[in-house]
Amino acid sequence: MTPTAALTLIAKLKPFCERLTRRFSEPVVLLHGSTAVGENMPWSDLDLIVIANFEKPFFDRLAELALLNDTALPLEILGYTPDEFMQMLNRLNPSAIESVEFGIPILPGTLFPELKRKLAELKELGLTRTRCTYRLAQETKTISL
Repeated sequence: MTPTAALTLIAKLKPFCERLTRRFSEPVVLLHGSTAVGENMPWSDLDLIVIANFEKPFFDRLAELALLNDTALPLEILGYTPDEFMQMLNRLNPSAIESVEFGIPILPGTLFPELKRKLAELKELGLTRTRCTYRLAQETKTISL
């Protein structure tokens, strides 16, 4: 995504982000998927991950987040708590890894630098991408959760 396109998209997402920051303390919003890596098509949606201190169960969050979207943009939004997202990184979840590696932080909050540090730590442990997932070097047995 070009810097100009990113700035335009961030401006369009501003009302959504403002509603999030009124509802949650320091939410993180990551644009990921095809748009973030410049492979989107005219019919592509915008994939967002919101990391915040949610109190509702996962599926209830989806409705809550959808109701906060007053942008008319085709958003596909997933919501995770900070602990859930960190566990996803620890478990080598491809979506979590790629959203931190290639995603565009729309609202980085204070958590995003920590997520980047965690990804760097995983890389130091030998994180590699296979054809369909990620794995750590053979000698690494476990990661502390």
